Amino acid sequence: MVKIVKDSEVYSPPHHGNSAAVDDCAKEDACENDSDRTGEAEQQRQNTLLSGVAEAARQLLATSDFEAAVNRALEAIARAANIDRIFIIENHSATSSQAEFGSCTYEWTAPGVVMSREVPDRFPMVYGEIEGFSAWLRALKAGHPVQKTKSEMSEG
Repeated sequence: MVKIVKDSEVYSPPHHGNSAAVDDCAKEDACENDSDRTGEAEQQRQNTLLSGVAEAARQLLATSDFEAAVNRALEAIARAANIDRIFIIENHSATSSQAEFGSCTYEWTAPGVVMSREVPDRFPMVYGEIEGFSAWLRALKAGHPVQKTKSEMSEG
């Protein structure tokens, strides 16, 4: 006997000798429900992120202290994206050496997370000294954002 659970109600269809057809129906229905839940969760995640971006824009427009506005905007985006760190790196070129480097001009971290700019020798970040950073630099120069999870980044 096959029992189909849908919206917390159990339905036991009559057995007509073809349990495979009933099983397939039950599987399709379950997959459809899972797909619906996944779609709803994704829609909720997008709505939350858009609300965070809207709050960030509001902070940038409504707060007269630019530094405070940027920090609040970063916090709004980070909280909406459910991340523990977000920062803006400003790119520079040393005219004497042509070395390109970045400084962390703005950063927000969740409580208990050490800010990158407080880590000794982290900034200025000289791009030529970072293994594998050339792809990041190309993206940044092209005006594209760079985002990586901690697991995607090498220690170093």
